[in-house]
Amino acid sequence: MISRLREGMGQLLVPETTRMGRRGRVRGTRELLEQPYIIVYEVDDRREEVVVLSIVHTARDR
Repeated sequence: MISRLREGMGQLLVPETTRMGRRGRVRGTRELLEQPYIIVYEVDDRREEVVVLSIVHTARDR
């Protein structure tokens, strides 16, 4: 599972796929679904940086 999560986060480093996740619940965030987890992240275009904010299990009440 950890390698799947790392692979999903690795995809976010490729400029063409940085915004492949859906819009997040919080404005300015994106969410990438890696069942059974959601990787919550934001993209900072100015700094050319992707920041993973949290990894949440889909069964948890957010």
